[in-house]
Amino acid sequence: TKRGSFPTRLQANERAVRSILKNWIAIRNLFQAAWFTRLWTFREIGNSRDGIFVLGNQTIKLEIFRAALTWLSRRFDAPGTPSAIGSIIDHNLRENVARPVLNGAVARGSSLLRLCNITNQLKCEDPRDRIYAILSLMEPNQAASIRPNYGKTVENVCLEAVLSDFKFAKSLRMLRSCDF
Repeated sequence: TKRGSFPTRLQANERAVRSILKNWIAIRNLFQAAWFTRLWTFREIGNSRDGIFVLGNQTIKLEIFRAALTWLSRRFDAPGTPSAIGSIIDHNLRENVARPVLNGAVARGSSLLRLCNITNQLKCEDPRDRIYAILSLMEPNQAASIRPNYGKTVENVCLEAVLSDFKFAKSLRMLRSCDF
């Protein structure tokens, strides 16, 4: 970080952090929105190349939002993080927001197992969506081997996913991701 820049001043000055406390509270409130905890949100972010976030009449480009989250993640993990920030934006909140948004950028073309591990804390209404929601982010050949069908039981969807992962990765580690 460049000397004298806004991030540097925040790192070095608890008073500077407190002076923009309302901004940190607004960031926390934004990150607490249920939208950030949804599996389908992760999918949309992962598929987006030029996405924007819209809140009211405010917009921000996805690439800028990712850069801000990267900075926040690094800042909160650094020694000497001002306590005023840490008390507002806790570790779980950062994990629930930063991980899906940041990983969504690198998830495209991933294995089924990797995507299941990245998204395991995200929420979805239907357990079959644990697999179906991430198909478009998977390695294309593996994704093509799984056909969404909500007529199948959760167990059958997981079995199909395990068999697909075994065929492509030659591993049964996928069994750990099935929750039945």
